[in-house]
Amino acid sequence: MGLTEAQMEQIEMEIKKKELEAATTQAKFQQLDLDNRQSDQNIAEEQLDTSKDLLNFYYQLNGYTLQPNSSGTDLVWQKDKDCDLSILSKAGINYCFWMVQGYLTKNTLLSNYEDDVINEKMEDIATTIADTLFMKYDTYFNKPTFNDCKEELKRRIEQKINRKKLAFEIINIKIDEDKIRSEVITEIEDRIDKELLQIKEQFTKDRLKMFESLVRLIQDTIHSAYLRAWKGQERRTLREHIHISETKGGMPIIPQQKTVIDRLRGR
Repeated sequence: MGLTEAQMEQIEMEIKKKELEAATTQAKFQQLDLDNRQSDQNIAEEQLDTSKDLLNFYYQLNGYTLQPNSSGTDLVWQKDKDCDLSILSKAGINYCFWMVQGYLTKNTLLSNYEDDVINEKMEDIATTIADTLFMKYDTYFNKPTFNDCKEELKRRIEQKINRKKLAFEIINIKIDEDKIRSEVITEIEDRIDKELLQIKEQFTKDRLKMFESLVRLIQDTIHSAYLRAWKGQERRTLREHIHISETKGGMPIIPQQKTVIDRLRGR
């Protein structure tokens, strides 16, 4: 017995409905696959992006440290007020930053190095940096300004005055601060130039004492980049992540859709 016209229309409607559902499902899978690919690309770019590390390193070279903000809820870069960490001149900062920039790159991260190669490279790099900083220390390390030396001399004079005042207090002698100040200044007025020169030399020596710490900072920053390339593990982790994402995201079209349509058509 043949199908009535109403039954045929009902079947055609069911077929169109199933075809629409299949097309919608396919579109969803395609969008999901596109999203997965975009996510993989974003993760890869973020993993290989060294700009934040370089920015932090640049702050350190300029004598900044991470300190709590006013509310104590976050860390922010702040200039070292005592200038103990501002040891490099502009030329010195540029040299150190230039060296690190040459190694914190995708070329290094995506390379494939064995232990002995990394060790040899790091020995050469550390030696080169140390030798260059040593030979050009007069250019690469900060020199104290005249104002720095003057302020330090004033601080030392005040210390000497305070020591004399304390001595008079201990032996119960009436203190005449103006007289004490005058005596202290008279003692050094003939050798102010010598005192300023000594202060300048002391400042320079103090900054050079940071030489080893500076070399270590640069060396370890570059070494960390090479360790990420140890036996090509950076490339391997990226490939593994992409493979896992493709396995999870590669969803085939549901084959049952065609079977349902054929059944409705009586095939």
